[in-house]
Amino acid sequence: MRFLSTLTVKRRVQLLIAIPSLALLVLMGKLFVSSWTYHSNMVDMQIALNFVKNVVPVMSNLVVEQDETTKYIYHSEGIEQAQRSAMQKARSNSDATLNALNSYINEHRSVIELVFGGANQLDAFTKRIETLKYIRAVADKKQPSSDDYKDVFYGQTIWAGVDISRLANVLVTAVSNVAVFAGYDPEIVNEANAYASILKAQQASLDLDNSISEASEKGVSGYLFGQIMHNRALEENARKEFLSYASDDLKQIYETNLVNTGILDRVVSVYWKGFDAYQLIVQEGPQKKLDTGEDWKTLSNTLKDTYNNLTSQVLTSLLQSGEAKVTSSTVSLVTIVVVSIIAIIIIELFAVLVLRSITGALKESIDTMDNVANQKDMSLRLDDSGKTELSYMAVSFNHLMGSFNHALVAVLNQVKSAYGSVQDGLSKMNETNSACENQQSSTDTISAAMHQMSTNIGEVSK
Repeated sequence: MRFLSTLTVKRRVQLLIAIPSLALLVLMGKLFVSSWTYHSNMVDMQIALNFVKNVVPVMSNLVVEQDETTKYIYHSEGIEQAQRSAMQKARSNSDATLNALNSYINEHRSVIELVFGGANQLDAFTKRIETLKYIRAVADKKQPSSDDYKDVFYGQTIWAGVDISRLANVLVTAVSNVAVFAGYDPEIVNEANAYASILKAQQASLDLDNSISEASEKGVSGYLFGQIMHNRALEENARKEFLSYASDDLKQIYETNLVNTGILDRVVSVYWKGFDAYQLIVQEGPQKKLDTGEDWKTLSNTLKDTYNNLTSQVLTSLLQSGEAKVTSSTVSLVTIVVVSIIAIIIIELFAVLVLRSITGALKESIDTMDNVANQKDMSLRLDDSGKTELSYMAVSFNHLMGSFNHALVAVLNQVKSAYGSVQDGLSKMNETNSACENQQSSTDTISAAMHQMSTNIGEVSK
C-alpha cells in the first residue's frame, strides 16, 4: 500500500492495465510455443513421409532387379548376354533411386536420424543397403550363393537369388519406423501403420509368388512348402493388420482394388492349393509340380499390378494427410500470431483511452483549480456530465464553487450595505461639523458684537 501511495494516478492505471496485459501475453506465448512445436513436428513428419516416398521406388526397383538377377543366374542359357543386359538395366534403375534416397537422407539427416531412433541406427541402415554391391558381385559370377563376403555381410552366406529382395524388406522396416515416428498424431500414425502393413503384405505376396512359381515349374520340396506356408501367413496377417489401422477411405481403396475385382478370391484359392502341397512332397525321385488351377503367371502379374495400385493410392492418401496437417498447423500458427498482435494493439489502444479518460479529467480539474487560484474567477466550472466518479467529483467541485460564490456575493452585499451606512454617517457628521462651524461663527460674531457694545458703553459712560 505504501508503494502504491507513492505512485501517481497515471502510474497506478498503467500498472492496473499492465498486469492483465502481461498475463495475456504469457498465455499467448504459451499458445505460440505449443503451436510452433506442433508445426515443427508436422514439418518433420512431412519430411519423414517424403522419405517414404523416396523409399518406395527403391523397393520396386530392387524387386525387379532380384527377378532379373534370378533369371540371369538360373535361366540364361543361350541368352546370357541379353539377360545380363536386362539385369544391368535393372541395376541402373535401382542405383538411380538409391542415389535419390541417399541424397534425401543427407539433406534431411537430422530428421531421418529421429525416424530411425539415432545416428547409429541410420548408419546401420545405410550400411545394410550398401551390401547390395556384394550381392551383385556374387550374381556377376552366376553363383547362387557364396561365402566369399562373410566378413562384410554380417557373417552370413550371400544368396544372390533372394538377398536383393531381402533388402527390400529392410526398406519396409524403415517405413515402419516412420509410422512409429508419427505417433504423436493419431490420424497420421494410423495411416502410416496401414501403409507399412500393406507394404509388408505386398512383399510377402512377391515372395509367395516366387515360391508358388518355383513349385509349379520345378516341383514341391519340403523347404519350398515351408516357404509357401511362411509367406502365406505373413501376407494374410499383414492384410489383416492393414484393415485394423485403415480408415474407411483406405478400406474402400482396399475393397475396390483387391476384393471387388475378384483378384483376392482367386489368389487365395491358389494359396490354399499351396497349403495342400505337402501331399506332393516326395522323399525320392522327381519332385511333383504344384497345379495352381490358374494361369499363375498372368494371375501373379495382375496381383502385382493390383498391389502396386493399392500401395500407390494408400501412399498418396498418406502424403495428402501429411500436407493437410502441415497446412493446418501453419494456419494455426499464423492465426495465433495475428490474434496476439491484434489483441496487444487493442489492449494498448484501450489502455490509452482509459488512461486519457482518467488523467484528462484530472488534468482539467487541476487546470481549473489553478485558474481559480490565479485569476480569482469564481465562475469557472468543471464538466460534470456522465455518471462516473470523476463526474461526481466535478459536481462536488462545482457545488463548492457555487457555495463560495454565494458566500462572496453575500459578503459583498454586506460590505456594500456597511459602506452605505458609513457614507450616511459621514454625511451627517459633515453636516454636524458644518453646523458647529456655523454656530462657532455666530458665536464669534456675537462675541465681537458684545465686545463692541461693551466698548461703546464704556465710551458713553465717560
